[in-house]
Amino acid sequence: MLLIGAALLLRSFVRLQGVSPGFDAAQVTTFNVQLSPAQYPDADAQTAFYEQLVQRLGAIPGVTAVSGINNLPVVAGGNTRSPFALEGEALPPVNERKLAIRSNTLPGYFAAMGIAVKQGRDFDWRDRTDRTNVLLISESTAKRLFPHGENPLGRRLITGLGSIPREIVGVVGEVRALGLDQVAGDALYYPEAQLGDGFFSFVVRSTRPAASLRDEIRAAIHSLDRGIPVDQIQPLESLMAQSISDRRLVMGLVGGFAALALVLAALGIYGVIAYSVAQRTAEIGVRMALGASRSAIVGLVLREGLRLTLLGLALGVAISLLLTRLMSAQLYEVSATDPAVFAGVSLFLVLVAAFACWLPAHRASRIDPLVALRND
Repeated sequence: MLLIGAALLLRSFVRLQGVSPGFDAAQVTTFNVQLSPAQYPDADAQTAFYEQLVQRLGAIPGVTAVSGINNLPVVAGGNTRSPFALEGEALPPVNERKLAIRSNTLPGYFAAMGIAVKQGRDFDWRDRTDRTNVLLISESTAKRLFPHGENPLGRRLITGLGSIPREIVGVVGEVRALGLDQVAGDALYYPEAQLGDGFFSFVVRSTRPAASLRDEIRAAIHSLDRGIPVDQIQPLESLMAQSISDRRLVMGLVGGFAALALVLAALGIYGVIAYSVAQRTAEIGVRMALGASRSAIVGLVLREGLRLTLLGLALGVAISLLLTRLMSAQLYEVSATDPAVFAGVSLFLVLVAAFACWLPAHRASRIDPLVALRND
């Protein structure tokens, strides 16, 4: 049961690691910036700071792209949601509208993260509070809102609790914002300059490792405001790994117990068969004296051991079919009753048991009939 559980978790974890989050985390360094509400009270003040910071970070040698988002995908878990509806259709009450993951971004965010802009354009620094309210939507949101292939650009969504109309200026690729194991849902992206946000996660794409950028990143921030704390300068890939650390821990624990159980089972089978052979030394000697070959003696002992093994295996598989359903929530794209896992583990156990039985069987085939009978 433990081996089947460990195998299911391992297969699930391997599949999860192969999932594309919708962006390229390689060579991206991230860190958080928290602006003081007293010094940066509105969107204009916050945007002015962010624009200068992007310019200074972009001047660091080795840096190829810089931007930011208030809701870093996978890591932040997409925990900010906003109601929305398509303008021109019957407008339901706010509490009955669909919800989408809402993120504020700086210009260049999608290029910095390797997210494709499928249609239209990205934001730029001119998208301010005195300009038309705009937003970008994800590809799946566009397909759901415009199922017949209509052009979404120029259409407007009624967004937020204030039912503010915003023009769609772009469509971007899918991102698994809620986690690698969660299918991408509706997503709306707003220009930070039109809303303002005192907290931002910056992403810096560079040919240099995060450790070599730390001092220069801090220097760039403190050259603008020495009072701003800089939090968690680290590779985005490290944060991605942390997002599935719980699954890795569970897999490690179950795998460790399974390995221990396998060793104990093999030792137990060996001990039982070895004891049985010792008790039947005289019988084996008589069989050999009457002409039984060594291979026949090995087969006799193996059959006894494997008969018990198969009986225990059938019982274990039957119980596993019931118990593994309880761990379905820990599995990703793997059935709790995956036949390949059950068959593979069963075959592996039979091979281990066969080896544990073969050792005393081999010794039994070496018994000298005369010595065995004399001792009896």
